[in-house]
Amino acid sequence: MKRTLATVVCFLTAVAFPLAANAEAYIGVNYTQMEQNNQYRGSFLSNKGSFETGEVFFKLGGVINKYVASEVRVGTTAAEETDGDRTFRFNYHVGLYGKAMLPIGPVSPYIIGGHTWGEIEASIGSGNKNTGTLEDWSIGGGIDINLGKTVGINAEYMRYYYIGNVRYRGPSVGLYYRF
Repeated sequence: MKRTLATVVCFLTAVAFPLAANAEAYIGVNYTQMEQNNQYRGSFLSNKGSFETGEVFFKLGGVINKYVASEVRVGTTAAEETDGDRTFRFNYHVGLYGKAMLPIGPVSPYIIGGHTWGEIEASIGSGNKNTGTLEDWSIGGGIDINLGKTVGINAEYMRYYYIGNVRYRGPSVGLYYRF
């Protein structure tokens, strides 16, 4: 599966380079309130059914035409979940996404989908840390609002991971700058 995914990503990247030469690029930053089911219920964190972490994502994208864009996101936890001396955080998220947009004046609603890889860390005190990696297909929707020719804001809801009965999802708000 990983080899197939790598082949598909390489093929799409090779096809996208000639299109990207004429693309409008953008950078941005989003803050996501990541909601997640508590897979540690009763053993690591308190008996809460779910908890939230605050994630910061930096994104680099290219608008291929007014309806299609591609995007790379890199993120990490800015506000971890803490329960006494126990903490939960994402060390990193990395994702590749395609974005389908419908521009209506300065407003552009969109759907977004792709693949996300990440590493979680659960620790007790300062000496006992456990890490694990995640990867899953991601999907979401949102709206970009242009505030001028180069600056805009956006809001979206994204499901980054859905593994077994554990879901990592949440709303986000952000800023972007187009070159």
